[in-house]
Amino acid sequence: MSFDRNRCRIPTVYCGDDESSEDEHPQRYPRNAPGNRKYIRRGTRNECMRKGFGAGSAKERKKGLPEWSLQNIEYIGEKHEKRFFGRAGIGDIDDLLDEFRAMDANEKERVLRKVLKNSAGVVDGRAYNSVLLFLDDKGVKRLPICEALRMD
Repeated sequence: MSFDRNRCRIPTVYCGDDESSEDEHPQRYPRNAPGNRKYIRRGTRNECMRKGFGAGSAKERKKGLPEWSLQNIEYIGEKHEKRFFGRAGIGDIDDLLDEFRAMDANEKERVLRKVLKNSAGVVDGRAYNSVLLFLDDKGVKRLPICEALRMD
């Protein structure tokens, strides 16, 4: 099996107004999510409120970042960025692209699993898939298979 961009898409809940098709049959949520996400169901009020606060917080954190920071990749935070440097010697986006263009899929997977593993030994699947989508957007080839994600 090879890299499949659709498999990498990150599941999320839909928070917004009901959409209606042209023949006025309302849908529970739009069939296609923008960007690298996929809607799996309509969100509850609580989920949508948390999602809104999280998005606002992330936007504020990213305001002062230099454009070369790895934290500009969705789901990559300060801890991930430090691990990229400490565990793989990758300090910024240019390093990431240079290193990963030279690697095969197995090497890329090994590095990402090492870097994106938390203290409990579990790989952050959203961050993993997000990096793969970013690399694909930048034209990096020979990417590993994405993590199968589910909505918790």
